Amino acid sequence: MWLKAPVVIIGLGELGQVLATGFLKMGHPVFPLNRGASVAELLTLAVEPFLIVVAVGEKDLDGILMTLPDAFKNRVLLLQNNLLRPDWQKHQILSPTILVAWLDKKPGRPSVSVLPNKVFGPYCDEVAQALNALHIETYSYPIEDMDRAMVAKNLYIHTINIAGLRVGGTVGGLWNHHRALAEGIMKEILQIQRCRLGSPLDEALIIQDTLRGFAGDWNHICMGRSAPQRLANALKYAEGFHLDTPILREIAQEVGLSGRGSDACQ
Repeated sequence: MWLKAPVVIIGLGELGQVLATGFLKMGHPVFPLNRGASVAELLTLAVEPFLIVVAVGEKDLDGILMTLPDAFKNRVLLLQNNLLRPDWQKHQILSPTILVAWLDKKPGRPSVSVLPNKVFGPYCDEVAQALNALHIETYSYPIEDMDRAMVAKNLYIHTINIAGLRVGGTVGGLWNHHRALAEGIMKEILQIQRCRLGSPLDEALIIQDTLRGFAGDWNHICMGRSAPQRLANALKYAEGFHLDTPILREIAQEVGLSGRGSDACQ
């Protein structure tokens, strides 16, 4: 009996471990790549990988994508928060598989599925099967729905994290007691997302999707450990696009960050 083709996992954080388990359950050998290992060296062991799961954090993504051999660039699965098309297109990756993960998995805590996960791209069915094998509800979707899904998740995570820097608490507390703050942050983050993507967005539908995420877990803690860096990155984009983001700048000043912006992208 022939084994299925191997899956390479780059980054064995919480979600990387989940995917590794799912693919093992589907019969794929899994080759893990830990920090400091060579992508090229690992790929000599997995000569024809079925899929390369890039499960590193946002700040490490560019460095990994730059090292991928051209032959495997369209066999990648990306799952980072704040991911948009330009992030992979600048590395000449044309057709990645994208997992918009609504699974909240933190060390030492049980996982929470805020919403069903969404997968897009050439290996979407296989990724969905691997996660569903672990009873993690996941569905594949047509590529035309991908931008909306990515922006909605980006809007969700930025809104609750950045608001949490000011008011702390849970998503339910944020929406019930600080709704004006949440809506103001949403408006500014949507400006940034639209400029990053470089195309119009149906903001009403995206906000609707984001609020479904809120309702998926009202007890979700707003401020994760990445919140300050997420705010700093948002301000960097805002400045690059000459956007006015007064709420983000006010919160940045409150927590000791800085940022500025004016005018708007075309």
